[in-house]
Amino acid sequence: RNGIQTCPTKVNDILNYKLPTTLRALRSFLGLSGYYRRFVKDYARIVKPLTKYLRGENGNVGANKLKAVVIELDHEAIRAFEKIKRVLASEDVLLQHPDYSQPFELTTDASSSALGAVLSQNGRPITMI
Repeated sequence: RNGIQTCPTKVNDILNYKLPTTLRALRSFLGLSGYYRRFVKDYARIVKPLTKYLRGENGNVGANKLKAVVIELDHEAIRAFEKIKRVLASEDVLLQHPDYSQPFELTTDASSSALGAVLSQNGRPITMI
């Protein structure tokens, strides 16, 4: 009736997550927060400064080679880390159950660095990608 929302225990785990200092910790955080990506508009855009570390774009070897590599996040990545935690903790993170007798609205957005879409009904999100 009220829709689908994030699990308070998991959100609490995300809020208490310390700033990652290794690629392994960063991958773990992105896995935990990524589980809820369908709840977050522009998730990929928000975490892009963090995912660059996993791809080796910040001068490290990348997560596929040495998972325990020590990293130091730059200011942009720290802001992204804090922002995704804030967004997931907000009460706006709620998806509605679809009513198949009503029309749907699909909103899309794309740039050179990310893409996203929101399927909504009556102005309320059902899912986000």
